This record gives sequence, structure tokens and C-alpha cells, in this order.
Amino acid sequence: MSRTFAGCRNDCARGIGAVLVATLGACLAACSSDQARHSILFAGSDSLLAPEEIIAIEAAFSQYFSLSGDGLHFVDENCGEIPTRTEVVDLNGDGIQEVFVYWGNTCTSGSTGSSLSMFAKDDSGHYRDQFGFPAFDYTALPSGQNGYPDLQFGGPGFCFAVWSWTGSRYEFKCNSPQEEGGCQHTGNVCQSD
Repeated sequence: MSRTFAGCRNDCARGIGAVLVATLGACLAACSSDQARHSILFAGSDSLLAPEEIIAIEAAFSQYFSLSGDGLHFVDENCGEIPTRTEVVDLNGDGIQEVFVYWGNTCTSGSTGSSLSMFAKDDSGHYRDQFGFPAFDYTALPSGQNGYPDLQFGGPGFCFAVWSWTGSRYEFKCNSPQEEGGCQHTGNVCQSD
């Protein structure tokens, strides 16, 4: 049975449509990969994250600050340019990377001068911001639970906060004095082993 001209034309249109969809999909994947390569947060980092994970983390971080007009850095309307630095680590040795983003200045983070966010995968496989508060740096402690180390956050003064993994996120555990009496005016001082 021979096909009519209209039937042939419809088959061609379906074929062209399939080619356009495949081309569009390839184009979007290339754009996604290109955007990830030109990421502000991940420039120069040794990340094993997939392009879509990089884009998702940067989008989550972008809820706090806007991109500059040239797209090269984050800005805050009151605090100006927001410097960032990213560290990619595997805290618990499971092969899934956690992402620490150091950001801010004295305008955003007070006398500490910087803040720290950590993106870790949740049970659904999506990266979620765990912190976002003023801190100079973190130290992974020998103590911990649920496979993750406790994290101690440094800042000005002599009393550093320690946070512990609950199985789905980090939560405040105790305050660690950095010298005798360093946490005397706070509650919940860490007990030494």
C-alpha cells in the first residue's frame, strides 16, 4: 500500500521534530556544561561534581546575593562585591563530595569578616546548604556520629561552636573553649573525653 503525500509529509515532520528535540537537548546539555565550567563558585576547584550539581549549588547560593552585571562575581546592594572561595572535600569518605563556600566581608559577616556555607547531599540526592553563618574556617574533629566528623567553627574570641551530623544535617552540639574560661558566658560547653 503506497502512502499519500500528506502521510509522507507528516512522517517527515515527525522526523524533523525528533531531530530538533535531539538537537535542542544536546544544546541545553552543552549550555549546562559550559555554565558549570564558567561557574563563579567552582572556578579553579578540583570538583568531581556533575555540571547539573554545580549549577544547582550555585543557584542555591544565588538566593543570598545577586550576580554582577558582568556575571563575574556576587554582589549585595548594601555591601558591594561579595568575595567567595570554594573548597570541595569528602568529609565522610563515601565518595560523595561536600562543598564549603567561604563568602562575605565585614559588612555581611561582622567582625569575623567571612561566613561559611556547606552544601551536602540530602536523602533525596540534592545538595542543601547546611550553615551560612559567620566563621573564619572549620576543623573536622576526631569525634563525630553517623559517619561524619563533628565540625568546629572558628571566629573571633576564644569560644568556638561545634556542630554534629544528625543523619540528615548538621546541628549545633556544644561550645569549645579555646583557652581557660573561653566559653564561661555561654551555655552548653563541650565536655572533654
